[in-house]
Amino acid sequence: MADKVKTAVNPHFVNKIEDKNSPLWKFAATGYENVELTPEELAEFINKGYSFCAQHKKHRSEKHFIGTNLLAVDVDDGRLDDAQNNPFIQQNALLIYTTPGHTEKENRFRVVFKLRRMICDATEMRAAYIGAARILGGDLACQDACRLFFGSKGSNPINLGNELPDHELEKIIALGRMKRVSDHSADKRGVAHTPALQRFEQDLQVDQWVELASGRTIPLKDAPTRTAIKCPVHDDKNPSAFVVTNRNGVNGVRCQKCCASFWPPSAQWKKLEKFDFFHTERIVRELQCNEDPFYLNDRERRDVDGEPVTIDVQRHFVFSKRYVTDADIPFIPGVTFLRSPKGTGKTHWLEDVVKQCREQGKSVLLIGHRQTLLRSLADRLDLTCYFYFDGKGQRNNKPEDYYAICIDSMGRLLKPTAHRYDVVIIDEAEQVVSHLTGSTLKAKRRKCVGSFLFYLRNAKSVIVSDADLGPITVETICNSVDAGMDYRFYVNTYKDSVCPVYAYDNEQHLIQSMIEAVAAGGRHYIATNSKSRADVLAQMINDKFGDGKKVMLVTANTVRHQEVADFVRDIDTAILDYDVTIASPTLGTGIDITFEHGARCIDTVFGFFDARINTHFDMDQQLSRVRNPGEIRLWVTPERFAFETDPNVIREEVIDTDAMNEAFNGYRADGTAEVDDQYLRMYADVKSIERASKNRLRENLIELRQHNGWEVISVESDVDSRKIGKGLLDDARGAVKARKIDEVCNAAPIDYEQYQQFLELSSTGVVIGPERELAMERYKIETFYREEISPDLLMLDDNGRYRNKVRLMETYLSPMNHIRERADAEKEYGFFASDSKNEAAKKFLLMELLNAAGLADEHGDIQLDVAVTQKTLGKFVECCQKRSGKIEDLFDISVRRDVATKAKNQLDDVIDLIGLKFDKAERRKPNGVQTYYYRLEQATWHRIKQIIDSRMSINVGFVPTIEALTPTRRAVKNKEMKKTAARAAAKGLQWN
Repeated sequence: MADKVKTAVNPHFVNKIEDKNSPLWKFAATGYENVELTPEELAEFINKGYSFCAQHKKHRSEKHFIGTNLLAVDVDDGRLDDAQNNPFIQQNALLIYTTPGHTEKENRFRVVFKLRRMICDATEMRAAYIGAARILGGDLACQDACRLFFGSKGSNPINLGNELPDHELEKIIALGRMKRVSDHSADKRGVAHTPALQRFEQDLQVDQWVELASGRTIPLKDAPTRTAIKCPVHDDKNPSAFVVTNRNGVNGVRCQKCCASFWPPSAQWKKLEKFDFFHTERIVRELQCNEDPFYLNDRERRDVDGEPVTIDVQRHFVFSKRYVTDADIPFIPGVTFLRSPKGTGKTHWLEDVVKQCREQGKSVLLIGHRQTLLRSLADRLDLTCYFYFDGKGQRNNKPEDYYAICIDSMGRLLKPTAHRYDVVIIDEAEQVVSHLTGSTLKAKRRKCVGSFLFYLRNAKSVIVSDADLGPITVETICNSVDAGMDYRFYVNTYKDSVCPVYAYDNEQHLIQSMIEAVAAGGRHYIATNSKSRADVLAQMINDKFGDGKKVMLVTANTVRHQEVADFVRDIDTAILDYDVTIASPTLGTGIDITFEHGARCIDTVFGFFDARINTHFDMDQQLSRVRNPGEIRLWVTPERFAFETDPNVIREEVIDTDAMNEAFNGYRADGTAEVDDQYLRMYADVKSIERASKNRLRENLIELRQHNGWEVISVESDVDSRKIGKGLLDDARGAVKARKIDEVCNAAPIDYEQYQQFLELSSTGVVIGPERELAMERYKIETFYREEISPDLLMLDDNGRYRNKVRLMETYLSPMNHIRERADAEKEYGFFASDSKNEAAKKFLLMELLNAAGLADEHGDIQLDVAVTQKTLGKFVECCQKRSGKIEDLFDISVRRDVATKAKNQLDDVIDLIGLKFDKAERRKPNGVQTYYYRLEQATWHRIKQIIDSRMSINVGFVPTIEALTPTRRAVKNKEMKKTAARAAAKGLQWN
């Protein structure tokens, strides 16, 4: 091989440095020399025990990375013989050598590849390490671009003499770049979620063959859907992949371990950039042209012989009008789709429709998704809103012939045997349909979906309107209404006068720009899709200007405060009293901030948008709340993803991951899942659009703005502004955290009766005010921990995360008869099966895991005096691998692919669930081999045990609540709640 390897070698120590405090580590950072070696010379260095890494300047660190044409993978979970016989390694690897920890029983070895090109970018190098580890099942900890690889004295490396082709390297890098994350944000709370399927950007072969479990190979294009196969990308010893077929009939591969889909070129999109969000408008234009290419008013045309030809009824209309009227869109039987921008008179048109329905004696049902919007629209259309306030709380109106209802109350209030409607109106339709598949419906979903579909199917007329009406709604409605129902589709392309939109490259730069704008005066509106960010921005402005600027903050935490509720109710005039208004998505769709005669009363609209929270359509609506602003300045995360968007594949993903348990109806005789196909089709279509939006959020929002006639101006990052903005952001985040602790600690103490009174008022929609909310938060924390509030207690609580650990530890320590009593209580209180806490299953799985690790005996008693090592965790590894599905399902944590070599790290995740952690490792050298021993930290055990003991005792000052049971029984009388709580306290049952 002519080309040499470009690396850095270190002759100052031999083999691995076992002692973490060894003085040799200074040579591991500074003792490297950049060299160019032949493969034979590299093998000789390794055989002497010398380490190697990428070429770099000065100290060995990623920031000093220069580059290399070597790629190495540590394989700690496999057999050396298998690796040598692996076709990928045989054809592409340069060297294989055993590492110092290698034994006949436990093989440890490293595979080294020589690349045909240098990698000179640290990010690309990290991706190459991750991708190679994923393909070969290697150590995923090897991600640093300047990662050192220890030599192995006397290992006699096997020189295979291959070079890794560029196309294989690109596949490795692409696999390493894939982010294994959920398609929705955890809101920075550290909640684990199942990663969403990603679409691999590299193609499979045109004539790809796949291997079955039997070892037989067949062409991918001929394999039946859902056939179990070995993954064609990673080293798959047991089939972990399935054949999937996309909506165009092309076969691909979905691998559960890679968490990715792989496609041949005919089904592949380059970086998913071809998703057509304007598909609906384009199709309607084409169909209108096909129906009447010359827009003839007489509805006739003539053939080549001049004979008149009657064309079918025109069903598709595209026009541009400032306001739509019933002259443009007549009310007729069938389905009417209307896509028209905000502020173009859709609501006024609906008023005319409802008026006609009354004149014709047709009953009307309006379906919405947000109470504030629905109540306002019901008032305008003269419909009875399903809820009202009587001074004591929220009450329900019985269904009438002209009725408005939120979709999540349909299953509870509407009875198909008693209530029928001629006309169904769905305003903000995209949001309504998306709400059907969202997480908030939970156990109500099945009944609400059934009710929704029933009323669509039995209506004589269905009216669907939205500014962003698209495939989600169109396909759902078409699949739900009577098959013979006719339709009309109207698209209004009117574009209002617009202001410039400045798109900032950097978040901190925009923050500094915002502070400067607020300091200069005027009124400003700040939109963000993150509640926590809204809090931080409000704190930042308060820190900077104090009482000099009047700020209104509208989030889920503040919207029930009387001042904020009054502001939202009269927002068009109330906003003029504030210098800055900051709003999260809580300021719902349908709320427009419009001023008389189109006046320009808001100088600047700012937008701060994070990834994986909502779609670019949602963000566009947030920016559009204010009509006719002076200018818009926004920052959207540049983060990009490759979530799979094909609805057919999403459907299969959902079935296999149990993401939508309510759509599962059982198993057929052949063992395949029987599911609610109509609902899953709806869910998959919604997810398809959402994921396509989130894949390239920034680009999609900019393209949407440009499509709607806005001029988008890019603002490059300014270094000085970034530094100032970062400082402001860091200070504000710290202040928000400190303020929350201070507010809760200084909240007025309340007793059980007061807490229940506030809880009852809050659950019925009454605004109880921030003071009472803080008092309730203090009460919940104090009654949970059975001790007085303090900053230390709040730090321990960590926004409720530690409470979850205590609850799970209580489950673990609870006798089974108590767990059975709690399960019976869940049934008694009407809990849905999907909302069950599964305490028995959690207890048994934790006992099995801790017993396998040696940290608990056969009875489940915690063993504080037991020390574990990597080598003693074999049974724990087997248990994790065997129960991986249950671990993820019950505890929402994943079993590591490298659990066999990183068992202690996996065990850290398990014991953290119950509030425990290991003490500092004890280092020993039995038989001359460096070994680390880990014991449970006694302080964390005693702390959580003390909390549980306090909770088990009867303490008059801290009467436990049963808030956990109130979602299905909010109206339980105080006396019943007291009796239940007292029984729970007496038995040590965890009700709060």
